Amino acid sequence: MAPPKVYKNFIDGEWVESSTGETFENRNPTDTREVVGLFQRSAKADVDAAVEAARHAFAKWRLVPAPRRAEIMFRTVGDPTVLREAVTTATNGRAEAREVIHIPAVRLTAFDGLPTTAVAFATDIPALGDAWGKPFLIGPGSIHVAHTAEERISKRELSEAVDIYARMASQLLNDWHVSQEQVRA
Repeated sequence: MAPPKVYKNFIDGEWVESSTGETFENRNPTDTREVVGLFQRSAKADVDAAVEAARHAFAKWRLVPAPRRAEIMFRTVGDPTVLREAVTTATNGRAEAREVIHIPAVRLTAFDGLPTTAVAFATDIPALGDAWGKPFLIGPGSIHVAHTAEERISKRELSEAVDIYARMASQLLNDWHVSQEQVRA
């Protein structure tokens, strides 16, 4: 078996290890035997380095005529207020800055017997509100290769996912029946 891929931070135009020198393992939630990769355990120093590199790059980037510039997208985890203020200060009437969409970070409910993981990807779940009940986010394959050129799902993963969905449906229906009996009692 090949060793897992090590993902690095992209800072100042280069892929670099975190200042901590540490990584953490991320496993496929539908098959915990599969290690998706090793990711950098970054620290404040890494964020500071990335921000400083961005400030330095801005000195040249700002000289590029507006029609030649690309759109910039920020993806945050947590409260975006500080980033909004920084962008407003940086543009200060010199460029158009607008927020197209903000999807808040979501902590989803764990399901007994299934592993959980934190990922830096968005979901539409916050837009659904509470109208559909308690949300779960699960699917076959690995989120780390989803929507990429390397996306793939094996027949085994599909079969395992069907078993997981059936178990989830049974457990959720059972929980609902128990809650209804408690209401009646």
